[in-house]
Amino acid sequence: IRTIALHFVGIFLDHDVRDRVLERIRASIASVDAHVAEYAIHASTDLGDLLAIPQIIEALRHRSVHTRQRAAQALSQLTFQDHGLSAKQWTKWYQSVGAQPRLSWLLEAMVDKDWKVRDNAAKALAELPRMMINYHPDLNRAARAQAAEHVRDYFAETKA
Repeated sequence: IRTIALHFVGIFLDHDVRDRVLERIRASIASVDAHVAEYAIHASTDLGDLLAIPQIIEALRHRSVHTRQRAAQALSQLTFQDHGLSAKQWTKWYQSVGAQPRLSWLLEAMVDKDWKVRDNAAKALAELPRMMINYHPDLNRAARAQAAEHVRDYFAETKA
């Protein structure tokens, strides 16, 4: 039922209603009730709500270890990065690149020196419809850069 509801929110609601729902979800991330916070984090992640990233970073300070872990997982899924449970590192990262489009985060993750970050990028690429690309986190640096260029070109062509 939750998946159907999230799908409904993400696709069928008009922008004003969707924005109000997302604002309520973001506010729920700060709940002291761990279950409420975790459901809100999950919903934000499933809906791809990048505006929830500051609230999810703050959830890394939640008293519940499960909520903190879910927040770290959500941040990795949304941003492709891996700063673990460190709110300080996530905040620093977000302040430096948060205003950039998510595509730039993906392209940077594809060539990152950290294997986990590259693996997050590979998982995201695998979920993109019609994206046919030879990319794996174990590719050498030149092959990763070439794949990132292919992705950049693909999105440049599809926007035209």
